[in-house]
Amino acid sequence: MDFDLSESEQAFRDEVRAWLKANAPCRDRPADSDTKAVVASRRAWQKKLFDAGYVGITWPKEYGGRGAGFMEQLIVNDEMIQAQAPDPINVIGLGMGGPVVISHGTELRSSPLRRSGARASASRMQAATCRGCRPAPRTRATTTWSMDRRFGPLSRMLRSGACW
Repeated sequence: MDFDLSESEQAFRDEVRAWLKANAPCRDRPADSDTKAVVASRRAWQKKLFDAGYVGITWPKEYGGRGAGFMEQLIVNDEMIQAQAPDPINVIGLGMGGPVVISHGTELRSSPLRRSGARASASRMQAATCRGCRPAPRTRATTTWSMDRRFGPLSRMLRSGACW
């Protein structure tokens, strides 16, 4: 079995490697930054990756992706690890949420992805993948739950100090 990259894959790898060398920021360290700064830098990084064509590699072009194969996605992932580049802000949406909606979603659910696609922020991706979903039931927390309701006579017996 041949595990070497093809010539086109090697050229793509060299392109990604050179771009990351010129553009990749240092990996965020949450201990050194506050959460808002990390989120803002990751959003900016995802936009920069998107503008260069390195986000949504396997997504169809009409959804803002590159329309490439999984090998190209693996090459980008590998090069980002080698460059110690931070992940985009919306890793779950890019890798799981978006592809599921693209493959299995109705027109109502997938149409927002056509507009914002792979460049979407985490909140846009969530809104896009949930549009058309049934609304969540209304709930409220109360503090009326007690051991008496859960365990009844057993809890009263334990509190009273009764012996068995």
